[in-house]
Amino acid sequence: MNLKLSYPVNLISQEDGSWLVTFDDIPEALTEGKNRKEAMSEAGDCLLAALGGYMNADRDIPHPSYSKKGTEIIVLPILVSAKIALYRAIRESGISKAGLARKMGVSGQEIENLLDPDERSDIDDIDDALAVLGKEMEIEIRNAA
Repeated sequence: MNLKLSYPVNLISQEDGSWLVTFDDIPEALTEGKNRKEAMSEAGDCLLAALGGYMNADRDIPHPSYSKKGTEIIVLPILVSAKIALYRAIRESGISKAGLARKMGVSGQEIENLLDPDERSDIDDIDDALAVLGKEMEIEIRNAA
């Protein structure tokens, strides 16, 4: 799995000059801005909030679809992408969050914090949790396109 998640954005000009933002992959993520720049600024926060809602509701998080050339995208911060990878690994494994906490020797709240997109976490702790689930995190550095 690619750790960097980027979701294509739909920007729709409104009659009043504002811009509506939607995401085909995450239909619950809706926002707007007075202008295109503000709409894109709001899009990232909106997407993060919607993905957090998926996790809180224990729902599958859709994988991003491929964006067409010229389509705007929101690239999730690497830490949030790692949290989503951990969330998906937990769901795939069938283990409960409490079960993972027991295996790691940590509190259930620590696991909740590892999964909370708004909570600052140590990437090594996410890596440790993934290892308990038989997963390995790999970060690749390459030249920008």
